[in-house]
Amino acid sequence: MVTKYKLDKVFGPIGASSGYLMFVVGLIVIWFSLGGIVLGLFGAFIGFTQDCTYVDFHVKRIKSTTNIFGIIPIGKWHEIKKEMRLGVKKNSRTWRRNNQNSKMLNVSKKDYRIVLCYPNGDVVAVIRKTDTLEAAKIVTNNLHDQLGLDFLRGVADCDYVNLHRPDVSQPNIS
Repeated sequence: MVTKYKLDKVFGPIGASSGYLMFVVGLIVIWFSLGGIVLGLFGAFIGFTQDCTYVDFHVKRIKSTTNIFGIIPIGKWHEIKKEMRLGVKKNSRTWRRNNQNSKMLNVSKKDYRIVLCYPNGDVVAVIRKTDTLEAAKIVTNNLHDQLGLDFLRGVADCDYVNLHRPDVSQPNIS
């Protein structure tokens, strides 16, 4: 069974909304001029292009793709090996745009990414994103059960969140 996880719009939320607008305007302009086809295609490319991840749980492989126009996947399959690990990485992105009044428009998004890594911490692919750390831990535990992979531990990169199985007792430090 192949499961698809949508990650982000390639051009960010500001670019995606601009692309949607260009697409709609292009469709309207087609009635008056064939130049609307170019505007509509350009808007569809900017508005609908997105990053996705496909996970095949039966064959144990993963495909990190960019879906052009939202429907044409570009990427290749990678075999999930036993030495690979699951990790959670904090992600913070900000998109900036100047508007006509010379003011900056900032759109910030903070989330947690479930990543497939080699034991040294090098990322193979981002599997999924969640809004909270608790949801990321639940999803990571589910992926651990489905793929049979261990968690990433002891990596010097401070962006990684330390995970533990909920059934493993942890010492209570007060």
